[in-house]
Amino acid sequence: MPWPWGKTYTVRCKDGSVKTVYRNVEDVYPLSIKEWQASLSGGAGASSMPGLGKIASQLKAGYATKVKGLLFEIDEHTKAIMINFRGVYLAFQTDPCSNQAFFLRHVEKIVSEEQQISRWQVQVRALIELARSRPDDVEQFLAVFKEIAGSVGGAPAVEAASIEIAEARQLADGWSKQ
Repeated sequence: MPWPWGKTYTVRCKDGSVKTVYRNVEDVYPLSIKEWQASLSGGAGASSMPGLGKIASQLKAGYATKVKGLLFEIDEHTKAIMINFRGVYLAFQTDPCSNQAFFLRHVEKIVSEEQQISRWQVQVRALIELARSRPDDVEQFLAVFKEIAGSVGGAPAVEAASIEIAEARQLADGWSKQ
């Protein structure tokens, strides 16, 4: 006999299959994760990459600003994935028998997006290590930053485009002076 105050309940579908459904989406994918609370108090990037926000602040000021911009944008992607999953689960919850294929398709998409976020996190870690080990190699830092920012999008991508435009202008000025 199911417990009426339990976190889950079962639904028997017409095809004979049984689906277990959480009563509260908060039990499936909570929004109030400790890292999120740290992000609100500790600055951008703390939820998606614990500790990296502090490391980024130890870099040269120009580097730290760029890294924090990347961390903030990655954090925004992470939050969007959490909200999307919750919406997908609520749709599944309304009719678990008919919406299972919908749910599975979206879970695959969400897993793919989370894998992309993990790749960005590795790239940002490498960028931070580059900035620490070779703080005077601005060209290399900016090249890696532009690559990551172009993939992440948002404000860092705009900044990367601005850097590209400035570099193109410098190159054109150099050509025109020859």
